[in-house]
Amino acid sequence: MSEIVVSNHGRSIGEVVQMTLHVQQVMQEVMVKDTHYGKIPGCGDKPALLKPGAEKLCVLFRLAAVPNVEIVDLGDGHREYRVRTEIRQIGTDHLWGVGVGSCSTKESKYRWRADDKFEVVDGPIPRDAKDRKAEYRKQGFGMRKVDGDWKWVKFSGDGGRVENPDIADTFNTVLKMAKKRSLVDAVLTATAASDLFTQDIEELVEADARLTPARPEPVDAEIVEGSYADTKPVSKAAPADPEPKPDEWAMQELAGLLLELDGKNRTSKEAREIVMKKALVWKCSTIDATLRCRDEIQKKIAERKEPANA
Repeated sequence: MSEIVVSNHGRSIGEVVQMTLHVQQVMQEVMVKDTHYGKIPGCGDKPALLKPGAEKLCVLFRLAAVPNVEIVDLGDGHREYRVRTEIRQIGTDHLWGVGVGSCSTKESKYRWRADDKFEVVDGPIPRDAKDRKAEYRKQGFGMRKVDGDWKWVKFSGDGGRVENPDIADTFNTVLKMAKKRSLVDAVLTATAASDLFTQDIEELVEADARLTPARPEPVDAEIVEGSYADTKPVSKAAPADPEPKPDEWAMQELAGLLLELDGKNRTSKEAREIVMKKALVWKCSTIDATLRCRDEIQKKIAERKEPANA
């Protein structure tokens, strides 16, 4: 990939197209779904850019993130971190964009802890503990893993939530979250990738066990008198198929058709770049662009082969 150089007069249309193609190519060939980006249930079809993905885009365009942190005292031991991140070109120090993000210890996942006190009860785990789990829970009993072993316990908390007594332990985590939010915002702005990704909202789907405590139990274990049998392997459903994208064989086929059409030998990578450009022009997916390119090329080849009219 050639390096994008920004002049004092701004970017040309060709440079903007090139940037967009670079981002799309990195998304297809380098980024991994659910690691660098992912779709958030209930938040539309546009994938959310995650922190590792933002860092990949910085590497792509040789950009450096420069954060500036402000700490705001909220009282009662709470604080808020406000971060302003500048994205600058490595080597030229040219400013590409700015992003902001904040996080505070008063956000629910940091401020609260589940009131989940319990004590181990002498005696075995009832044989019907799984079948009557809800009934036992209403009575204040359940199963918890203690020192690696499953125990029958009595809960003394009310199942609600209490203030986190160790709020200072979250300061570093809250700071990292603010920096991450600011980084993603800055990278999306600097690379004009908001049409491909949305803001990093992965924390919306993070399970907060401290607020919604689960009563863990091995879902496939057999309950026996006084203990749990060893957990048996659980058969997992096959992972969902990845999102469709132009396969290598399709690109090879397209390159072969182009060779037949104009006599120019192209690689699969060059064929893919043609498809991406067409997808931008036609405002469609790369799959649809691939099929349309193939149909149009085949049509032109067929027209050439038709015998000339007498």
